[in-house]
Amino acid sequence: MKLAFKYLYIVILLISSCNEEKQQTLEEVERPIITDKFKLKFLNDILSNKEDEYLYPYDYKKPYLMFNSIEYKGNKDVAYIAALGKPSTLPEYINHFFKENDTTYIINQIKDNKNLNVFQLSKYGHNIIDWSKVRYTDKNRKEVRLISEDSIQKLVTDNEKEGQLMLSKPIFNKKLNKAYVSVSYFMSHGYDLLYVKENSNWKFVKILNQYVN
Repeated sequence: MKLAFKYLYIVILLISSCNEEKQQTLEEVERPIITDKFKLKFLNDILSNKEDEYLYPYDYKKPYLMFNSIEYKGNKDVAYIAALGKPSTLPEYINHFFKENDTTYIINQIKDNKNLNVFQLSKYGHNIIDWSKVRYTDKNRKEVRLISEDSIQKLVTDNEKEGQLMLSKPIFNKKLNKAYVSVSYFMSHGYDLLYVKENSNWKFVKILNQYVN
């Protein structure tokens, strides 16, 4: 009798293990992995839509892109009172519009985005400059120029002529069909935008917040 119970216990463990593996597989399907390639494709897709009035509010059709990595400072970084009606951190704010309940998922993306090489967007034809390869300030606060002064001046002139569009690196929901991105033009005014993926295309759907610098 004891031997029968032992075998029954082993069978139950095996069934439980299979169910756990099945559940894990389902979760992996529901939560696709966010790759850098996926992020860059999203950015290229929305930036390729020249009719997007929030990315292209003026006559400039090929602005120079600048990116910032969102900083997460923990629960001390409380803002977004007007948007949500209560003090909220950035992950809580984004999570609210994703209609999910996993701020850790968003926080991890914020951390991962620091390593996203946005300069690869140049291969899609977008204007973006890695200024660290043009000039930088050394430890003695001395400017080091890696190209000629004339070439630097031309870049600056072109930058002013074509305009500057600043974007945050994107944050996605678990199913990778919603995306948050913050944009501003000339650092004068900006928007927090929500995009939704419909039939393989990213569509702007809502202004989450707007501000004036």
